Amino acid sequence: MQTQVLTIEFFPEEGAIIRLLGLVERRGYEVKTINLPLASKNKSSLDIAVIARDAGRDIGVLQRQISRLIGVQRVLTNIKTNETEAQNV
Repeated sequence: MQTQVLTIEFFPEEGAIIRLLGLVERRGYEVKTINLPLASKNKSSLDIAVIARDAGRDIGVLQRQISRLIGVQRVLTNIKTNETEAQNV
């Protein structure tokens, strides 16, 4: 399966990261890596690499669900293949 990276821009409010991660887990994705760069007062960005637990999962559906969460400004998707991961190790 492919590793898919979501970049999520959101307002850094109390509980925001827990809501994001909880939604990803409940929608059938396994979290592989998380990167949370230094945030400003008004905006944060979270890079999260996920793998679907089964082949029937559509990353576009997850992207739309995340974008509906309170405080989320934008969700971008990037796909990495397993070959790309092996080269980066």
